[in-house]
Amino acid sequence: MNNQWSTSGVDQRERFDYWRDAISNAFVPLEPVPAKGQTALANFQGAIRGLHLPSLRISTISADGHEVSLTRSGIARQQGSPFFVNLLRRGSVHVTQYGERATAASGDIYVVDSAAPWSVSFNEPFEMFCIEISDEILRPRLGAMGRLPSPVLSGEGTRVLRNYLGMLQDQPIEELTQLQDLVFEHCVSLVARSGAGAAGQTPSARDSAVMRQRALDFIDRNLTNPELNPEAVCSALRISRSYLFKLLASGEHTFASYVREARLQGCRQALLRHPARPVSHIASSWGFAEVSTFNRLYRNRFGETPSQSRGQTPCGV
Repeated sequence: MNNQWSTSGVDQRERFDYWRDAISNAFVPLEPVPAKGQTALANFQGAIRGLHLPSLRISTISADGHEVSLTRSGIARQQGSPFFVNLLRRGSVHVTQYGERATAASGDIYVVDSAAPWSVSFNEPFEMFCIEISDEILRPRLGAMGRLPSPVLSGEGTRVLRNYLGMLQDQPIEELTQLQDLVFEHCVSLVARSGAGAAGQTPSARDSAVMRQRALDFIDRNLTNPELNPEAVCSALRISRSYLFKLLASGEHTFASYVREARLQGCRQALLRHPARPVSHIASSWGFAEVSTFNRLYRNRFGETPSQSRGQTPCGV
């Protein structure tokens, strides 16, 4: 079945709401926001061409630059936890998931895993080709960790996968319909092979990666608790304070920087979703004890005040 969405025939005042609905219908419940420093979005353009077959779901997406996230709220509302494998044909993006931040340029492949929160910043107008792979098909083939070592693929098989996805984008629908089972299995195998770099880690490295993710998961679950601190994480995971800091440093984080960034992102989403809710209430609900401190940190991070963010209309991927 063909599914198409485009902002071209939509009133400019309604384009962002339309786009938000479009990406959520095409993929999973997503939370789009304007790109950092972007204020005039009336001319936003975006289009999706999707082909949804019984064994193969592919899409071509093009749009102006913006940011989009899958939040814990979106995860709670979605059905299933698919992976989205994206071949970037034009533009560049920053992808953040599982505490890892990676950059993809034109020709790169990045993957987001809908089992956990992620965010993607499209820095400029872009085009990409996407294939959806279900959780139960791909995750068992990703080793003990059950996930890819990085959002941007670089392992064995990546070049072949890049060429294969590029070829699929140009194939007639009739051929894809006839070969969908074979095409899908080839894609799954190539993605699993491309992510197999984690299999080359030493046991201690794998153990550290798993423990680091457990620490990040605990932090993410407790972001709204104002009493969240390193001692709480260490107690829950039965690890030392120095080991926790070492785990976080391996992902170029400190405890304070990771918590601050995650809380600020949560507040930014809440400000856009709940425009009538007082800023002080939102700040305190995400663990900021002083609204003045929150305002300063927010302005330093996003280049605008919380009130100015509310003047922007959400848009999407």
